[in-house]
Amino acid sequence: MSVLQSSVNWVLSQAKARLGLEYDYGQCYSPTDLTQGGDCSGIAGWVLQAMVNLPQNIPVWANGQWAHVVSTEAWAPGAPAGTVGPFGTIAVDDLSDIPADAALTVNIMHGGGGEDSHMNVVVPLPNSLPYEGVLVESNGSYGSCTNGTGAYPSTASLWTDHHYLPGPWVFDVQPGEPPLPPHPSGKTYTVQSGDDLSTIAATQGVTLWALEASNPTINVNLIFPGQILNVP
Repeated sequence: MSVLQSSVNWVLSQAKARLGLEYDYGQCYSPTDLTQGGDCSGIAGWVLQAMVNLPQNIPVWANGQWAHVVSTEAWAPGAPAGTVGPFGTIAVDDLSDIPADAALTVNIMHGGGGEDSHMNVVVPLPNSLPYEGVLVESNGSYGSCTNGTGAYPSTASLWTDHHYLPGPWVFDVQPGEPPLPPHPSGKTYTVQSGDDLSTIAATQGVTLWALEASNPTINVNLIFPGQILNVP
């Protein structure tokens, strides 16, 4: 399996834009409403859909949210190492068994379902162990929250099961263009009235192509004030 770098960038940018949203049981993020929260499995499933099926192919349900397609219990408790779970994720006995080119780590607390279960995903960072990086997680019953602010790392004792999504990440490029950077810089820009992508790129010191590539889901001809862009 391979995961496109643009999909990874998109997930990180979208998750950061929703930092700190309230836990909302049974729900998932919305592509248009940045105030819509979700629950832990809704957000984990959303990340996996984006990485495996591409962001533009995530279904939007009638309620305006991205599809909530898995529950924590979709990953069998205590699955033997090598067991293939949802989206092609693979169970491991120990975090040290996750390969270096894994696309992300899935951490699960199996406690019987509902409020007794929890999960998150971790997108690796450069020069780190494959299970370390950006935590993408919904506000949960243990005080954890989206994208790393107070969330539980893969090494936390509450996790009962670990899985990984096979990589590697693949640079998806335009003909004649350099590859996307390994990771977004973590910097964002909020669109102001009168902005266009060319002026934003110039003021941020990046090429127009790089700015567009780091925001693969935007309509390059229609940006609006308040829109948050990822700056490479």
